[in-house]
Amino acid sequence: MSGPWTGYAYGNLQGAAGVEVVQGHFANHSSTRCPTDPAASWPFDTFIYPTSPTTSVTLYDQSGTPVLWGGFTLEDVGDFSCALGSYWADIYFGRYDTDPSNSASCDCNNGGGDVCYYGVHRNCPDAVNWGNRSYTYGYYFP
Repeated sequence: MSGPWTGYAYGNLQGAAGVEVVQGHFANHSSTRCPTDPAASWPFDTFIYPTSPTTSVTLYDQSGTPVLWGGFTLEDVGDFSCALGSYWADIYFGRYDTDPSNSASCDCNNGGGDVCYYGVHRNCPDAVNWGNRSYTYGYYFP
């Protein structure tokens, strides 16, 4: 299947599944808000993995080291206007920031409530610069 992949960072500590959102997680549409998206009915813990244009996504850990991720687990929801289309996936880039105590620095346009941890790399610019990319990907349910 194919769909748009976007990125987000920081945000609330817990996602819609009730667990802390960390690298390796993603969000998709809510079935109540976007009932026409078939992926919105996927249960939490559904796993997706990119097959094209690449088979991995590079994210940066707390020390700034690049880490290749070959898949992501559904733990959150978003895009309540359903504007991003069916099979949308919002990859979580992380919550590392060079100055997490600075509320202006720890803000990634998520509507407030952002939580950041100290790191030598800022994940927000990575998520913003990721933009909106089309991916073909596979999935399996828990």
